[in-house]
Amino acid sequence: MKKCAVGLLSLDKEYTERLLSFVRLSEYRPLVQIVWYTSGDYCRSMMAGENKPDVLLLDTADPESGSLPLQLQQGCPVALLSEEGAAFAQQDAILLEKYQPLNRLLDAVLQLAGKSADGRGREASGKDGCFILGVYSASGGAGKTVFAYTAAGLLSRMGFHPLALTLESIPSLCWSGDGEDRFGRAMYRVTGGTSEGGPGLGPELVEDACRKIRFLPGASNLEDLEEMDREDSLGLIRRASQTLGADAVIVDLDSSLHPRILGALQACHRIAWLIPDHGVVRHKAERQLPRLAEAVPGIRDKLSAILNAGSGHPQDWQGGGMEIEEILPYQEEWRFLRDFRQLETSTLYERRLQKWLLSMMQPPAGLAGERSHG
Repeated sequence: MKKCAVGLLSLDKEYTERLLSFVRLSEYRPLVQIVWYTSGDYCRSMMAGENKPDVLLLDTADPESGSLPLQLQQGCPVALLSEEGAAFAQQDAILLEKYQPLNRLLDAVLQLAGKSADGRGREASGKDGCFILGVYSASGGAGKTVFAYTAAGLLSRMGFHPLALTLESIPSLCWSGDGEDRFGRAMYRVTGGTSEGGPGLGPELVEDACRKIRFLPGASNLEDLEEMDREDSLGLIRRASQTLGADAVIVDLDSSLHPRILGALQACHRIAWLIPDHGVVRHKAERQLPRLAEAVPGIRDKLSAILNAGSGHPQDWQGGGMEIEEILPYQEEWRFLRDFRQLETSTLYERRLQKWLLSMMQPPAGLAGERSHG
């Protein structure tokens, strides 16, 4: 099948690279080919030649884009990429919101080109184009918070628009926005970040997270969190995904089975279950599985276990000697990442985690119909 050729005239390098990366890593790769026009003159020459695109996207935030005469764009649909709230006088062009989830943007582009996406973008990304990944453990100190925001940072690097949402019941762990809280320090430790630049992911991942990811506390204080019920947490996730237009919501959960946590788990499409590699905590994980299965139907199909050898509170550092496969009877159904700390020194592990995240963003077998919670 011939790809939809999309010409993009934009001086916004960061946005363009994000869009190109998203196409390359998503299910749109066989459907869309984007050609980046870096100047109005180049765009005019392409429009006048034989390699005219199927759709022309003009980034209206760029002065040069707005000056391109529409009469030179005959022969293909034209879409103006606007920032939210912007108004433009141009006619004969479709107005598309620039900072909407990229799968929605590409669906609109395919429709403009007279091609049908056959619902592929929505099928892969759920209602309103939003994927929800929950990060859970049976014990505090398993590394949930650090993993949640590392995952969000990697998704941002890969061209997605993630939102980090915490339902953590410890207020000090909620993102404060000043970079000085426990999460900010932990991120630097785990990623090996230093002021001179560290190995592996390094401090730039933390900077990406601080600049690009919008952190939304689950509630304003501990009392609000305690009063939330299952429907409250479902509603919170829905509002976060819809009002902020995220491609993915990473929900940082606490270790309880409070109704708000059960509601969030129910809303999640996939769940990263962090299991510290320490005997006592691992036994807690084993005992928690039947309770989770009873409280959240179908949860075993959503779970992917992650063995995090660098976690756990000091009082849990006893026992051990058991392989993770011995305590998890359903391991053949799950994907495993062993030792999350390898991010500190291994770019290979970063690529492995990226691949895992992409696999998580596909609906598991039999769950396609459940992707309506978001």
